[in-house]
Formats: sequence, C-alpha cells, structure tokens
Amino acid sequence: MYTQLNTVKTMTDLLASLQEFLNRVQPQAPIWLAYSGGQDSSVLLHLLSRINPPLPLKIVHVNHQLSNNAEAWQQHCITTAKTLGYRCQVESAQVNRQGKGLEGAAREARYRIFERLIEPGEYLFTAHHQNDQAETMLFRCLRGSGLRGMRAMEQQRSLAQGTLARPLLNISQADISAYAEHFDLKWIEDESNDDLRFDRNFLRHTIFPSLNERWPGSVKRMARTSTWLGEANSLLEEYLDTDLHHCNQRLERLGQSIAIPNMNGFSEARVKHLIQFWVNQQGYAQPSHHHIKQLKNLLEAKADANPLVAWGDCELRRYQNRLYILPRPPHIPTPQIQSKTTWLSASPLTLKDGSILKISADSLDTSHDSGSTYPKLTVSYRAGGERCKPTTRAKSQTLKKLLQEYAVEPWLRDRIPLIFQDGQLIAVGDIFSCTTTTSNNQPNLSFDWSYLRSAQTI
Repeated sequence: MYTQLNTVKTMTDLLASLQEFLNRVQPQAPIWLAYSGGQDSSVLLHLLSRINPPLPLKIVHVNHQLSNNAEAWQQHCITTAKTLGYRCQVESAQVNRQGKGLEGAAREARYRIFERLIEPGEYLFTAHHQNDQAETMLFRCLRGSGLRGMRAMEQQRSLAQGTLARPLLNISQADISAYAEHFDLKWIEDESNDDLRFDRNFLRHTIFPSLNERWPGSVKRMARTSTWLGEANSLLEEYLDTDLHHCNQRLERLGQSIAIPNMNGFSEARVKHLIQFWVNQQGYAQPSHHHIKQLKNLLEAKADANPLVAWGDCELRRYQNRLYILPRPPHIPTPQIQSKTTWLSASPLTLKDGSILKISADSLDTSHDSGSTYPKLTVSYRAGGERCKPTTRAKSQTLKKLLQEYAVEPWLRDRIPLIFQDGQLIAVGDIFSCTTTTSNNQPNLSFDWSYLRSAQTI
C-alpha cells in the first residue's frame, strides 16, 4: 500500500526520470507514442503531456481487430488524446498467424505499422517497464535463449529509419499504477490480459506473484541482471566484429562470404558465436540448436562438396574455402525456367529470381536520341548442353565447364541469364561475352547482372 508521501515521491520521480531520458537522447524530430489505451501507455502519454516546453508528439493507436471491444478502445484513445491536446492516428492491423502464436502474430503486425510510419530521425516511444523486462528475461530463459536473448529488451534500438525507445524500462509496475491512480487516469482493460493460455499472462499472474512473495524485489534484481547480460553481450559482439573482419568478410554478387581457413585455431564455441553474430548482422532469424549442430559438418565438408544449411529466409553454403550467407531463393517452376523472355533493352529487366539485368552504360553509343542504339534481345536460363566461345578464348567450350573455370558459385549457375541476339548467344550474364558468327556486324555490348543489397552490411 502506497502512503501519500510515497505517492508524491513517485509522481516526482517518474517525471524526473522521463525528463532525464529526454535530455539524454535529445530527439530532434517528432516523437511517436504507441498508445494502446492500457494503463502503462496512458501513464506515458500523461507524463509526456506534462513536459515543458511541449514535445512535438504524434500518437498512434493500432487496432488489431481481435476483440469485440476493439472499436470502443479505439474511440477511448481518440478521446483521451484529444483531451490532452493531441490527435490520435488510428491504424488497423491485419494479424496473420500462419503457424505463429496469437501474441507473436499481433506483435509482428503492430511493428510492421510502426516501421511504415516512422520517418528518418524520429523516435517511437513504447511503455514497456521493469516488470516487462523481468518477464521477457524469464520467458526467454525458459525457451533456452543464449546470451543475446537473455539480455531481454534494450532501452533503445534502431527501428526502420528511426529509433525505438522505452523510457519507462527502469520503472516498476507498482510505481506506474500509483501514478495512474493519483491522477485518476482512465484506461482500458484488455480482457485477453487475464487469459492464462497466453504465456506472458501465465508468468504475470501465476509465477511472478509467487516469486515476489518468496523473494521480495526479485523483479528489480532480474531486470538488473538483464542489464548486466546486455553489457556482456555488447562486449562479446565487439570481439566478434573483430573476428568477422579477420575472416575477410566481403560482399558477393549475392550475399556475403568469409574465409574458412581464417577460423583455424578458433574454438567450436567461438565459431558458433561468430556465425550467430554474422547472421544477426544481416537481419536474419537466428539458427536453431539443430542447425547450429549442422554447421560443423558444413565447415568440414570436402572442397568439391556443395553443402547447405537452411532455415527461415537464409541459408549457409560453402564454396572454395569460403562460407557464404545468402537469402533463400524463390521457387521458380520448371516451365518458367525453360521459357524465354523478350527484352527491349532500353530498360532494366527484372528476372524471375529478383535479380536485375541491364546494359552497361559505357557499352552503348548514346549520342543518338532516337533510342535505336538499344537492341531487341532474348533472355533465358541454362537448359543443359550449351556451348559458347568467350571473346577472350580461342576455342569454344561447354557452358558447364566455363562456369566452373570462371569460379561461378554453383548455386548461381542455373540463375545466370543467357542473353541472345538474333538467335545467337552473345553474353552469359556479366561473366563473359561470346563470339558469334555475326560478331563483326554487332555492337560490343556488355551487361550488369546484380542483386539488391538492401540487407547486406559490412
């Protein structure tokens, strides 16, 4: 039970804590508040409204359309925001479970909206607090998470073009409730929060009350441990980043690669953590324990093998003593692979696997503005048995043999666009150009064949 003195101290401490956080991050762009209408986000909204000078605050309420009360909650948020002098923007979420739990699917839908809304330099504030931190840590512990997972939530992290921030992360649920009651705030009660079928609700209503009764202050200590684990993880990642550069990390036509021999002398644990760090750096989901065990076989495979470990949206492959991380390719039906595409080469051509083919600017005579310098071409893929003579070679050879000699990665060999003009093969992607029976009568064309590098960083 809070005394009046404790309540006043809580009111002062919460506002001072928020002001200190704002002074530290110094947002230069408008702040978004994720406003569910529940007690926690209602307190954060009220606190933000008391900051002087007033903040450039934008409020968003996500209607998940999962409850019969969703429309009433939406109207409550609009009305409450208006009372405080703000406009509440409402976004409707499409929650698609697809084998996921309802909590996880709703969270994904909500964050897709946040990522769409946030502009460069902007902040999104959420009302996660100390109890949420402890729940997250225990939940991840029960799922067998490693060090990165056990660090739980960060007070701020990047989100799309902006930053996600949790200014109440060090504040207890008890202090937030006391604040709400002191100012007689009105909030919505989501009936799903009492449903013990949801894991977090089970922890919140069943496990944590017993923990706090036996070990008072356990929530605060668990949150502190999470912070220490976060510091340990940050230190580990500094070392792993050095290891990654030591392994000659480089961009490839598709994905990235590192040199396997450079990991000689690394312990098995060090290699495992290095690859997990690399996977996370590229924005892919972490491999499961099963996939981690498969990595050993991949790294020890024979030089002429083409081993593969795949999960989620990515895959790891080995070729010529290098380990590659790649996005998993889309499935292309056989009839599409065997089909030919007419290409009016004035514009880039998007191929069936998402790669882009275009004529190199320096290979055309663009002094004419009629557009006649762009030839009509045909593009197809390998069907087997093709032969050609690269312009740098004296004799023709099978395409299969040539791709091996040019050290084209095996998983790209069936994706390489074959470019024809007047029925004759003139180029194999941008790997090499081919000599034809009419070469003397044709312009010397060269091509660029590339994949988008949006998720690749070094």
